[in-house]
Amino acid sequence: MDGYIENSLEHAGKRGCHYIYQFHSPSGALTINGMKVYQFADVFCKKEYVQQPHRQACDELTIVYGGSGSIFTNGVKCDAKIGQLHLCFEGDTHLLQTNPVNTLRFFCLGFRLLPQHPLYNTYQEMKKRLQEEKRNVVPDEHGVMEKCKNAITELMVDGESELSKNLFSNLLGEIIALTCKNFLRLKYTFEYDYSPKQSLVYDIINFLDEHVRDKDALQALPQAVNYSYSHVSHVFSRCVGENLKEYFFKLRMHAADTLLKNGKSVTEISDTFGYSSIHAFSRAYKSFFGVSPIHNHTDP
Repeated sequence: MDGYIENSLEHAGKRGCHYIYQFHSPSGALTINGMKVYQFADVFCKKEYVQQPHRQACDELTIVYGGSGSIFTNGVKCDAKIGQLHLCFEGDTHLLQTNPVNTLRFFCLGFRLLPQHPLYNTYQEMKKRLQEEKRNVVPDEHGVMEKCKNAITELMVDGESELSKNLFSNLLGEIIALTCKNFLRLKYTFEYDYSPKQSLVYDIINFLDEHVRDKDALQALPQAVNYSYSHVSHVFSRCVGENLKEYFFKLRMHAADTLLKNGKSVTEISDTFGYSSIHAFSRAYKSFFGVSPIHNHTDP
């Protein structure tokens, strides 16, 4: 990812506004899947912070997730409330101010869609309609906030790995698509009701994803999901069509291979995934991929 993450907390006292893990490219924009990203940030504004009015150099999406305040677009004031999406466009005059007794917290995405973006025409038509209606605020009914949290997490935890780059890119695409869905006021036509078994499988997969580097994750799984191991294994195999142990082994091998391709040594990976020795990890790796890890990497 040709960019960087800047933790600017040390400047908070001077500016009254924290830009936590602001993301942008040194050249001014990061091009991802048909869109240019100028800024993606988790913003934390102190009480009584007042931003200077500025003209937008690109389109900007603001998602309020904490506190209260006001957002002004072209001189029109709108109360900033939790769970709202605010969209302003290139050329608009924009500023925000916080409530004197509340800290305002929000995500913001500065972007421009390029003609090759799959939603370019949809977005341009929506943009024209919103400008004509002078409407730029809607409630977040389709989970944009959660996607922003996930995207920020990818930047914070492992922003330079190929896996995180791919996830971050996909999440930005989802944020744009769900934003369009919110502003176009599209509703889901049905509600999907998870069965107990599907819900359990979802919890199993989430747990194993989060503990992929822990060799004892399968032993800890029953307590985490409140079922016996035999029940968990049976439900997983029936629903997914794959043996639980084989699934977790595959998950660990792909995670290890990603680290290997990102320059981690065989020694580091072996320790990270809890193998008793380099040779034990190498045997496991070769049994899955058919080649030794040193085939693709030379351990220093």
